[in-house]
Formats: sequence, structure tokens, C-alpha cells
Amino acid sequence: MGFLPRFESLRNFFFPQYCAQCGKILPFYRLLVCEDCEKGLPFNHPACPQCAQPYPPSQTPHLCQACLKGRAFSKVWAPFRYEEPLRSWILSFKFEERFERARALAWLLKKHLPPLEFDLAVPVPLGRKRGRRRGYNQSALLARLAFKKKPGYPDPQTGDPPSDPAGP
Repeated sequence: MGFLPRFESLRNFFFPQYCAQCGKILPFYRLLVCEDCEKGLPFNHPACPQCAQPYPPSQTPHLCQACLKGRAFSKVWAPFRYEEPLRSWILSFKFEERFERARALAWLLKKHLPPLEFDLAVPVPLGRKRGRRRGYNQSALLARLAFKKKPGYPDPQTGDPPSDPAGP
């Protein structure tokens, strides 16, 4: 038995992680959802190739009427629709402080987005009052986890240049 199977057995014994959908124990390299349940997630296909507006399954992707008239942005990437089970996972991260879901949602985003070239990931701003009450900005945390892993990305909330990866 090699190192990884032993490591996985130990990890599953002491710190098992379960699929949020079916409850099955996850391999160490997966987060939140097992491979079978991931296939059943609400992927955003077909959709408008510019704004990601979902279409019924029978339609082929084409520019929607609003995009044909012109938009103030060039592209939106939305790999998933806001439907169950993702809706419940997002809400539990947002309102129940299920921070392990943020890591897993970021992993799913990175896995299902095409290779992106962008200047800035802009999370939805959180009002001051709500931010104090909640204690964190869930969209900033998700953006930081999903897009700040690679050196050279600016901070997703402020746009500040990345800090030196070697540290101070």
C-alpha cells in the first residue's frame, strides 16, 4: 500500500469529509461533493455566450436580445445556475458560517471555469451595517479563494497589487 492510500485512510478515519449531496465519504482530493453528485450539478448550459443568461435545454447558445443591443461589459462567466443543491450550499456558507463550503465552492469555480485572463475579480460589495453584523464579506472571501491562488493576481476586493509571495 502506497503513501496516498494510507494517508487517505488515516484522514478518513480521523477527519472524514462527506459529500454534501449524498453523504458518501470523499477521497482526500475532492471537496464538498463526490464525482457522481458533481455530474448532477446545475451547469449553466446552454446560455448566452456574453452575459451567461440561461436558456431552456432545447435552445442552442446565442446572444440574447439585451446583448444584441449592447452591454457595458464584454463577458460574464457563470458555470452554474443558482439552483439546488448549489443554492443551499451558498446560503449555508453565507448565513450559517459554513466556511468549508467557501473552499469547496472556490474549487468548483476554478475547476469549471475556462482559463481566464482578467485584470480584476470584483466581488459584490457588502453594506457596512450588514458587514458588521455578519463579520465577513462572503463574496470577497470566495473571490480571494478562487482567484488569488496564483501569484500575480491583484487582491479581488481592492485591486491592490499582490504582496511578495516570499513575505516581508
